[in-house]
Amino acid sequence: MTATVDSIYKKVKAVTSKVVAHSEYLLQVSDVNDRWIVRNQETNAGNIVADAYRYALKADIGLENGGGIRNNIAAGDITYGDIIGMLPYDNTLRRIVVSGTQLKDMLTRCTALVPVLDGNFPQCSGMRFTIHSKSHTVSDIEILQSDGSYAPLNLNRAYSVALTDYNHEGGGFFDCFKKCPVLFESSIRYYEALSDYMVKVLGGSISKDYAQPQGRIKIIDD
Repeated sequence: MTATVDSIYKKVKAVTSKVVAHSEYLLQVSDVNDRWIVRNQETNAGNIVADAYRYALKADIGLENGGGIRNNIAAGDITYGDIIGMLPYDNTLRRIVVSGTQLKDMLTRCTALVPVLDGNFPQCSGMRFTIHSKSHTVSDIEILQSDGSYAPLNLNRAYSVALTDYNHEGGGFFDCFKKCPVLFESSIRYYEALSDYMVKVLGGSISKDYAQPQGRIKIIDD
């Protein structure tokens, strides 16, 4: 029994200890007081995770709930185990179709508790918006275009969204997307998507673009 367990442990360690990328920057989920700030504000970890989803599924928008991003990744060499530590569940990715109205409703519902920490807080890619923390509203929702510019959200238009099966089926985002049709069902685990993004898109080096949050989510105290 011991020999079998040791053999499995060695195989797992060989995979998880593999260096995937290098970063000069902390990819942040929690602060120095161990508060999960990814649950009430934009973080650079949320940026890179959502970017990875959008890239992997070629969607207009990438979304992950703050509660699904669990651990910081320290500056230095990033191993596959570090990535699994940040995204530790068995969630897979899918691309769904969402109307502009549904998207706005989700953002409003899932940011209503700011500044209180809430696992439904949406980390995003391919979009930007403003949260009004006292009126509990969302404004200035804009969608990234192919030329790098942003255009106002069209409430009547359909957008493709890359997210986890968990967030689509009602585990997160307060069931806001539960009835949205699936455009593409993948077998990619969410940690695999992040690893692939770091290797294939970033070339194994986390760029300065991810040194700080990129200003996708603005919070106004009004």
